[in-house]
This record gives sequence, structure tokens and C-alpha cells, in this order.
Amino acid sequence: MSVNLINLLAPDYCYMCHKTGDILCANCINDITSEPFGRCVRCLVPTARSQLCDQCRGVFTDAWVVGEREGALQRLVGESKFAANRRGCQVQAELLQAIVPGLPDDAVVVPIPTIARHVRQRGFGHSELIARQFARMRSLPYCPLLERATNTVQHGATRAVRLCQAKQAFRIGKQPVLERIILIDDVYTTGATLEAAARLLREHGATSVYVAVTSRQMLD
Repeated sequence: MSVNLINLLAPDYCYMCHKTGDILCANCINDITSEPFGRCVRCLVPTARSQLCDQCRGVFTDAWVVGEREGALQRLVGESKFAANRRGCQVQAELLQAIVPGLPDDAVVVPIPTIARHVRQRGFGHSELIARQFARMRSLPYCPLLERATNTVQHGATRAVRLCQAKQAFRIGKQPVLERIILIDDVYTTGATLEAAARLLREHGATSVYVAVTSRQMLD
């Protein structure tokens, strides 16, 4: 069955405005990305210059997020991650392309690797697909420098458990670590995963580690 026929029989509807055509239409992508998150990704204090405040600079050189994990963004992340929706990953890359400012020409795009069990379940790694698409849009090299050392799941875990799990989560793969890295993921919750990955990359030679994520999960 052709793609056009599939789209005719089972068309996509925009998660935000519900118009037929795509899971997020161009107008809604523009609406989402034209309204900045306006807070530090890490500590959530209001910030105008970028999305990482001066006090939180350290392990991250800078960090950006599209928006809070609610409404259309919550569904987009959920469908990409739990319903194996490849188009959802592509749309997340489009959102990141719109909100991330200019990066160094020698920056390398690195995904937070998906655990092996989830890759088998979904048929692909969602963060890897987002990162590949983003790298292609920015004409930057894509390099999966990180590998999973454990298969623990952060979803639903407490902050204390997340911090403990993240410390053992990753190892460096076979490729040499380059100086400027942009880490890509779909959700920032406590930051434990991304901070553990950034520290490991810095220990192996990275001098700048930028972070770009689709959504910020608020904790009670």
C-alpha cells in the first residue's frame, strides 16, 4: 500500500489544532517555537538571554528546551517514545532546529542512547532518530559517542533513584570524543541523565557540552 493511500485512509491530525495533514502542522510548530520557554532549563528561574542561567553553567555550556511537557508536546514525546512514531521524532528535530541558536561549525551531535530493550520494542532509538535528523538539518556530524552501560529505566523513578542510576548509565564508545558536543534528548526531568553524560564526555576530552531537549518535565 502506498504512503499516499495510507494517508488518505488514515490521515494524521495535528496534536494541537486537530487539522488534517500532520501530527504537528507548520502553523502550530511556529506557535510553539515562537514562544520561548523563558526559564533556566536546570533550575527554572526566569532567564532572558538563554535557557541556562549563569549560576547553572558548569557541566553544561548552554542548554535549550522547546517547552514544558504538556499538551501537544506531551503527546508528541509520548507517541514518539511509547508508540514507535518515527514522524514524531522527526517533528521533534524540527522543533529543536527552530529554537537552538547557531552552534560552532565543529560541534558534533550526540544522542542520549536509548536502552537496548526499548530499541527492540520500538524498532529504533527515539533519541538517536531525533539527533540524526537535527544533525542533518544543521549540516553537523552525527556521532553516537555514548553507549548504555546499564539498562535501568528512569521513567517513574524518584529523584534519588534517578541520580544513582545515572552515575552508572553510560560508557564511551569506540570513537574519540571531540571538543564540542551537543547532546540531544526528548525530556529533561531532574537532569541526572544529561549531567552524567556531560560529565563523562568532559572527562574524556570535551571542552564544551551543549544540551537541546524537546520538553521539560515538571516535578511536584
